[in-house]
Amino acid sequence: MTDKNGNKISAENRVRSGGTEKTLRAVFSGHELEVLEFKKEDFWYYLEVGIKK
Repeated sequence: MTDKNGNKISAENRVRSGGTEKTLRAVFSGHELEVLEFKKEDFWYYLEVGIKK
């Protein structure tokens, strides 16, 4: 994952069950993704990723 300037963000990837599979399926089927929601709590970043509309 990178920020808007292309700098790599150091983050641990944890997703709910099935989230990674659905994201990869969307990417490999040609869909563009976007971050729908983003928040930071302490040292954790929470993102919701969805298909770009």
